[in-house]
Amino acid sequence: MRPILEGIGKVFFLGERPGSGQLMKLANNMLSAAALAVTSEVMVMGVKGGLDPKVMLEVINSGTGRNSASVDKFPRAILPRTFDFGFAIGLIGCFNGLRTSGGADGVGRATTATVVTASITILIMDFFLTKLFLLAF
Repeated sequence: MRPILEGIGKVFFLGERPGSGQLMKLANNMLSAAALAVTSEVMVMGVKGGLDPKVMLEVINSGTGRNSASVDKFPRAILPRTFDFGFAIGLIGCFNGLRTSGGADGVGRATTATVVTASITILIMDFFLTKLFLLAF
């Protein structure tokens, strides 16, 4: 298995038990979500205090506050207001996939639940992000 995975990516995790890789992915996604939430709070605080958001990101990314949200998500999707919802969709899909049982029928139900939940989540996130950034910027 290792030679096949090495052709796909640089870092991979094979656990001792089935499901260990999915659990590691979920743990990583939780950390990423926390970084996004905290970075969002910091950016709103700074902008409300009169700081330039582009300058804030430059300073944050040159120091210990650097994270995936400040390096990638804010410059690519949040400051230009294009709002990429791929992370939310992926997290919901990962969660529903980890709970799947029942063979093909279970996969079908999990897929349907992911599409419905992701659609509703995107509508809600879009509403609140628009409100937030209209107030902050």
